[in-house]
Amino acid sequence: MIPQEIQEKIRSVIQEKGCKLTSQRSAVLKAFFEKNYEHMTVEEVHYFSKSYCSKIGIATVYRCILSFEKIGVLRKIETNEKYGRYELVIPDEKFEHPHLVCVKCGKIIGAFDSEILKELDKQKKFIENIYDFKINSQSNIYYGICEACKDA
Repeated sequence: MIPQEIQEKIRSVIQEKGCKLTSQRSAVLKAFFEKNYEHMTVEEVHYFSKSYCSKIGIATVYRCILSFEKIGVLRKIETNEKYGRYELVIPDEKFEHPHLVCVKCGKIIGAFDSEILKELDKQKKFIENIYDFKINSQSNIYYGICEACKDA
């Protein structure tokens, strides 16, 4: 479960952006809070949202996800899969953390290690200086084989 403090910050961002927190949007948000930083497809979000709003349809879930993505509460992770996956954007996160995608099972791992993030920040500053370019966002996706698939 996502810590309560972060949940409140995310709800505040939603309200600040003028997005009404309907029962359907709340159900979608709770699904992400419950799944603790997992990267979910629209179908997975729909499945978990139903426990909070039993009559929610997949089209409604899709619209909720799009509105949350538009205001910066969710981020779409593009992988080699047919469908994208979504994750919560943690308030005050400077830049997107890297993702590790297993090419065998499709598992996505968010790399939150502080040393990795420090090194990526150094790299970003280096690129900005070399090219006199202000970076607003970035995406780091690494493809490989996860521990479970390596051992299988």
